[in-house]
Amino acid sequence: MKRLIALLLCLLAGAASAEVTAPGAVTLAGTATLTASMGSGVSSVRVLAGDYIRPGDALLTLSTNRVYAPCAGTVESIPAGLGQSADAAVEQYGGVLTLAPESLYTVYASTEDGYGSVRVSRYSSGQTVYMKCTEDGSHRGVGRITRIEDGYFLVEVTGGAFYNGETVYVCVDADCDKSDRLGAGTVVASEVQYVQARGDVVRVHVSPGDFVEKGQLLMETLDALPLDGFLAGDFILRAASEGYVTAVYPQAGQALERGGLVLSYCPADALDFTAQISADDLPFVTVGAQAAVTFELAEETLQTTGTVQAISFLPVTTEAGTTYDARIAIALNEKIRPGMHGTAVIGGGS
Repeated sequence: MKRLIALLLCLLAGAASAEVTAPGAVTLAGTATLTASMGSGVSSVRVLAGDYIRPGDALLTLSTNRVYAPCAGTVESIPAGLGQSADAAVEQYGGVLTLAPESLYTVYASTEDGYGSVRVSRYSSGQTVYMKCTEDGSHRGVGRITRIEDGYFLVEVTGGAFYNGETVYVCVDADCDKSDRLGAGTVVASEVQYVQARGDVVRVHVSPGDFVEKGQLLMETLDALPLDGFLAGDFILRAASEGYVTAVYPQAGQALERGGLVLSYCPADALDFTAQISADDLPFVTVGAQAAVTFELAEETLQTTGTVQAISFLPVTTEAGTTYDARIAIALNEKIRPGMHGTAVIGGGS
């Protein structure tokens, strides 16, 4: 009996120290998601699925909403300042910026009283035209057509002397003869322009008193500022954690809402190596056993260590035979990616 017990103890000691070699692959122990801290259009996507990211790495570049001057003039006020809501300024003040037009008058005209020749009928937006009052022709001026629609057109008066409500002829030549007549209209004093915008103001390019040209950039907005109010000047969404990107959701040209899903990733410490243990080797693999994992790549050999975390006793049957999965938590190595195949050596002195 004593001899039998001694033999069993020897067998158990041998089992505990047996070394098992098994193939396997890197698997995900868990995933996490990253949401947008601010919202606007997506200008570019800077990462792809499979990339390794660290805190601070650029993920997306957001595009701002750009606000341009509708006409030449002088900036009178800017109700919406940096970091403030453009929507609130529009609701309370009528706009994010007020602009006094360079032109003091606008002529609302019709071609009904035009001469009708081919030469006169060919007019276009942006064309320079000439005006004289219909009463005695003593008031004259020059302007530029700004809009045309169904026989009506607007003229921005750029020079001359008129009074509000005066009726004038609009002509294609400075002489303003009847044969030059494009039409007639009423002079209306230009009103202050209330510039519209939406979102939150992130850049202001002008100050009250500045003269701006038509089409000049006035300010930029984002659909939504970060909740913490902190905004980097480059409008880039950056990674806050380290890990492997598994999916990227926005595309360039799309809109991204604050709180919208940006990407899914596997945290750097959430990679496992799932080893395929044969039925003969299964008795020699235990939870807590140490393992060494090797990856033979074309350009180099990678090695890492780990610990057996769990063993599945559900068989996995393939053409190659029946195996059992052993999950090994492996040490961090940014070169080791999900899906990579390698070999684990488990036990052997544990």
